[in-house]
Amino acid sequence: MKNLIKFSLIISVLCHATYSYGASTQARVNKTHDRLVISLPGAGNPSGSVTSHVKVDTSTLENFCGDDDGCQVQIAATGILKTRTGTVILAPWSGGTCHLFVKRVDNTLHWTVAQDCVHTYMLKNDAKGFQRYNTHSYGIDGDGIIKGNNVMGYAAGCFLTTSPPNLSSNKGELLADTEIGFHFINSGKDWLPSSRYWSSAVHDCKLIINN
Repeated sequence: MKNLIKFSLIISVLCHATYSYGASTQARVNKTHDRLVISLPGAGNPSGSVTSHVKVDTSTLENFCGDDDGCQVQIAATGILKTRTGTVILAPWSGGTCHLFVKRVDNTLHWTVAQDCVHTYMLKNDAKGFQRYNTHSYGIDGDGIIKGNNVMGYAAGCFLTTSPPNLSSNKGELLADTEIGFHFINSGKDWLPSSRYWSSAVHDCKLIINN
């Protein structure tokens, strides 16, 4: 029994390892057998269109989202500015859970996002409506195209895309989608300067994928 308990503790530690990988050394990644959480911190008074970004592990994405029941995806952000009082909210703010499917086809990855996350819902006395995520409903990762690569964008601050950001641009732009791989981006103040949500565009982004 003692050996069994010891073995279980070792497995638990291995499954909950936190580590960094990819393009950003700032990324904090927590992965278990059925969950991937990527936390991407912002920086104080960032300039430019991108504060930090990281490539999502493709094998994990395919493992979680490429089977018959797909996966559940959320994007959350910390640092929302409460406009009436000027208070910054430090609890994560999320657009809710969305269903994501991926399927490898030759050298591309086809993907779809549930339509209840894509449609604009009209609210009472609000002509602009409400959308959980700024996203496309489907696309092909690795097709070499620039347009249509935003899988999920949240509150003009956090983006899940199929191509990397253009770091040489002074506004929010993506490069051509020339290879398979999803990217998670924490945008800087120049990505969408008109956003009313952020205080000096300093915010943290969190990506949660459940198998």
